[in-house]
Amino acid sequence: MEIFSEFVVATPVGRDVTVLAAVPERPPLALVTVLPAMGVPARFYRALAAALCRRGHLVAVVDLPGQGASPLRIRRGVDLRYDDLVDQDIRATARHLREAYPSRPLVLLGHSLGGHLALRYASRPGVDVAGVALVACGSVWFRSFGVRRGLLNLLCSQLFVALARVVGYWPGDRLRFGGRQPIGVLGDWAAQVRSGDLTGGGGGRAFTCRSPVLLVSVDNDRLAPPRAVRYLTAAMPHAPVERWHYGASAAGGALDHFRWAKRPEALATRVDDWMARAASTCPSDTTDGMDRDC
Repeated sequence: MEIFSEFVVATPVGRDVTVLAAVPERPPLALVTVLPAMGVPARFYRALAAALCRRGHLVAVVDLPGQGASPLRIRRGVDLRYDDLVDQDIRATARHLREAYPSRPLVLLGHSLGGHLALRYASRPGVDVAGVALVACGSVWFRSFGVRRGLLNLLCSQLFVALARVVGYWPGDRLRFGGRQPIGVLGDWAAQVRSGDLTGGGGGRAFTCRSPVLLVSVDNDRLAPPRAVRYLTAAMPHAPVERWHYGASAAGGALDHFRWAKRPEALATRVDDWMARAASTCPSDTTDGMDRDC
């Protein structure tokens, strides 16, 4: 049985990160850090966290800055970029979990934007990540969509970031896209849409992540359609990638970019199985973290 709790972690710059955790009754098999989609609060993933927790894993869902229970209020003058979320919020959460359970493997599970952040973190030098699961996550480069949809995405993304610069932040909570975001976060997203540069700073379209990756596409996903998922797969040339499609028959009901999180049981089973297999390919000093006899 899972036990939900909330804890706060301080980043290196003193900004607090709020984390929703589902903790199993027995010592956890793995530490699963869930990174939400843009503008989505941690509580949205409670069913997913509970399903993974019932399978023996500690699940920590991060409220990204300004979302959910995060104490930070996004307003004019408050600016953050993707790399701030990676090097502060995600790194601080990972360090906190590592200190609490030093022998357990760390797995990242990212949804949409959260998947891109997870890959950036897993690509950092010296980072120890046992695996990265990506759900409803694809390239946002406009060329990875059809011509009409791609050009519409390109136009809207550049207009959105221009509006954000005028307002001082992105008012997505009122415009019903992406939640309230700092200019920098929206700007990084818009730059990806325009250029396909996934790594930031002109780093190119490929991640250097070498950890095992589970890439899960879902039915009826207009924000991460098959072509965009294929482009993202090609952007992980150094990682062993396992693809899986999560359909309505497996889920027991209709899915889309967000609804999969309300029907997570079959997905949790697949992630649990993949984590066990991924651990068997890791060095011996980490495989005991996934031992089913622990």
